[in-house]
Amino acid sequence: MIIGTMGCATENKNEFVVAEHESVEAISEESLDEVTEEESTEVVTEASSVESTNEGKRASKEGNELFQQFLNDELEVDGSTFSEIFAEGIDFAGIPRAYYIDLDDDGEDELLVDGFYYGWEVYDIVDGEIKHIDGGCGTADNVSIKKGNGHYYVAHTDFMHSGRRFMELVRFDEKGEVIETIYIIAIYEGQDDYDENSTFYYYEGDIENAYDDANLITMKQYDDYMDSYVSLEESEFKSAWEE
Repeated sequence: MIIGTMGCATENKNEFVVAEHESVEAISEESLDEVTEEESTEVVTEASSVESTNEGKRASKEGNELFQQFLNDELEVDGSTFSEIFAEGIDFAGIPRAYYIDLDDDGEDELLVDGFYYGWEVYDIVDGEIKHIDGGCGTADNVSIKKGNGHYYVAHTDFMHSGRRFMELVRFDEKGEVIETIYIIAIYEGQDDYDENSTFYYYEGDIENAYDDANLITMKQYDDYMDSYVSLEESEFKSAWEE
């Protein structure tokens, strides 16, 4: 049984991320033990270059002032600064990508930050405070932004595991509350990909009812639904960093 992933607890997500980070880090340390002194110098030099490239990176002044303060480590969200929240990704790849987009059609931009592991982390300003409203939560929950039906959706997808393709589309209002949830699911256990004999579902509502027989659809309907929600190109976002 596939379970819904939207709203995964931050603590659970962090535990998963830390565990995966530690395993990657262990492999990296083992590999570095075999590096020659000359190669080690090259590794250190390259890392220093990455760090210096990101030093002094500042938030774009076109964004909301609270988001600017958060990006510049001048404001905490849930007790942590931007650099603390995204520390693992910064260690591996430098300052993450960050963009503005009006996801909820309220005339004000939300903030997207590349979570490095599982797609976008989504922030909104609610009642004068920055609120983390959604984000990825594991290999079975990668977050992207999709457009369809005249709206933007936060898409939670699991296309990594065999036997299933799972997509949950979530739409938020200006308060960061969920106002629409759509599930588009294909199940094909024991096969490399789905075909006409696979099981398909489409449902608008809570995950508990998504697998009811009343929500069964054909493969053509499944493909049509999937095609109707399009991933956004990064050119459609506004950079949250100064160019």
